[in-house]
Amino acid sequence: MDLERGLRNLGSASLMRLVSAALSFALFTFLARRWSATMLGEFATVFAVFTLLQQAPLLGLHFVLGRDVAARPETRAELATNAAVLSLGVSVVLAAAVAAAGMLLYPSSMWAAFGLLGLSLVPTALIVVAESLLWGGERMGTVMSVNAVESAFRVIGCLSVVLMGYGLTGIWVVWLAGRLLVAGIYLRLGVLGDAIRPRNVDPATLRRLLRISPIFLGLMMLGAAVSRIDFLLLSKLGTLRDVGLYSGAYRVFELALMVPMLTSFVLFPVLARTLAASEADFNRLTGHIFRTYIVAGFPLALLLAFLAPRLIVLLFGRPFAEAAIVLQILSIAPVLAGLDQILTSVQLARHRQGDDLFVLALACALYVILLCVLIPRFGFVGAGIATLAVALFQPALRYVVTRRRAGLPPLLHVAIRPALAALAMGGVLLASRGWGFGVGPILALIVYGTGLLLLGVVSVRDLTALRAVIASGHRVRP
Repeated sequence: MDLERGLRNLGSASLMRLVSAALSFALFTFLARRWSATMLGEFATVFAVFTLLQQAPLLGLHFVLGRDVAARPETRAELATNAAVLSLGVSVVLAAAVAAAGMLLYPSSMWAAFGLLGLSLVPTALIVVAESLLWGGERMGTVMSVNAVESAFRVIGCLSVVLMGYGLTGIWVVWLAGRLLVAGIYLRLGVLGDAIRPRNVDPATLRRLLRISPIFLGLMMLGAAVSRIDFLLLSKLGTLRDVGLYSGAYRVFELALMVPMLTSFVLFPVLARTLAASEADFNRLTGHIFRTYIVAGFPLALLLAFLAPRLIVLLFGRPFAEAAIVLQILSIAPVLAGLDQILTSVQLARHRQGDDLFVLALACALYVILLCVLIPRFGFVGAGIATLAVALFQPALRYVVTRRRAGLPPLLHVAIRPALAALAMGGVLLASRGWGFGVGPILALIVYGTGLLLLGVVSVRDLTALRAVIASGHRVRP
């Protein structure tokens, strides 16, 4: 794939992902304005279960399916069929388990929503197979476009049912309809044509898929648990109102997380290709990326912490004002997540999936312990503290493991001088409270930029190179 084609495909996929995220955020903001924190907490709890399980029917075999289809296209029909059989079978078991768990653990007002969530996992079983096949065929733009269509359908449908007074159950009726719509689109596009041919069912292939699934399922479930176990434990150890307040701040935090997620999507193939060509270039590139994340991330984190109280009230209304402290606590976490993504890419480029599993397992265990200790005492604020603690622990552990086992060069020294500039910026922000809105952030950014130049973190040559990159980007045809 030539550079311009790659940039166009990446731009299309990223744009559709941003559209989907914006639509989902708009829906959440609407619900926060219409519902109480308790009702919003009910929705956030059910949504957390869906997020935790939406990839589960395929048992974590997305990477295997996409990789094998890309490497051996002739096996597509056999893999698609058997993966679909496996995924559908697992989804039926999960659907029954989710409905039963909802009735056992949550109030009756949420039972119907959990039942509909369980049913939505059945079409989701086919959807995850289709998206793995498209990923293997380098058609991520198609996946993101279909996701954007589903997001638009959900927003319109959910707005309608809430305005008509149908509440949580109505929303999950729309959710189920959206999943059926996506499955229908993939069938119409022919993506799932190979997945519904009974003659391609092969017991040997099914056994192979089951045999290799445990480590991939572990990676998937641990990654999902780290991102969603806070909601589930908060709903049981705290209150549904706590979940509602916490989810408001967490939604803004999730938007900030999109930057490292999308960037890692770009960086992994670049790192893998560079490693194949030159070990020295790979280490040099890793260091440059690490420094860039830190230099760009520190001021954004400080601004997010400074603006959090105004931002929460602006988006969700004054009843959610007390949730601003969670956003302030989590403001540095997207920077840490970006550094963690870099280290994860290094591990995967060096085929160290076992190290990734080890890090995620320890991080998840620590997270559960911290949540169980802090939520009963501090409520939703305790969940925020636990989330920040794990956001610090996970990249720190991954750095140590990657240094020892994957030959990562020392990188921590690149953070010292940017951290000094960030301290000066933070001091300006603290001193500027009570000044006119916007004066403090602008002055703080000037101080940060000046500090970077004086400390030699950024040079005039770097700025010239950046301007050249931006200029060349404008010349790429859309």
